[in-house]
Amino acid sequence: SVIINNGWQGMVRQWQEAFFGERYSSSNMEVGMPDFVMLAQAYGIKGMMISCREELKEAIAQMLAHDGPVLMDVRVTKDENCYPMIAPGKNNAQMLGLPIHKQLEQAVEFMTCSNCGAQNSVTHNFCPECGTKL
Repeated sequence: SVIINNGWQGMVRQWQEAFFGERYSSSNMEVGMPDFVMLAQAYGIKGMMISCREELKEAIAQMLAHDGPVLMDVRVTKDENCYPMIAPGKNNAQMLGLPIHKQLEQAVEFMTCSNCGAQNSVTHNFCPECGTKL
């Protein structure tokens, strides 16, 4: 199993940031976050913690080669966002961060991300390529 760990309840924080004016309520888990490696080891499971992207490839190889269960705690930046996501009141066909169908592309207004240059629908609050607030 892999935990994508940004020290928050990730998607809850992302929703609070994107749709609720950055009013963070009970989503920061830095205080009280368990040591997942030690927790895994307490149950006889191999625990791993990855803190930088350069370690990831080798860690995944070790995880796949291990004969038994593995829990990998992958640390990402605190403001790392996850796409696609569904906005409040929308359905699965209206996910944010999905590629836009060619026929719809002509009808959609776009803006350029100031950080990475990716084209984004004006309905997006964050760039799905780099996570920058638009």
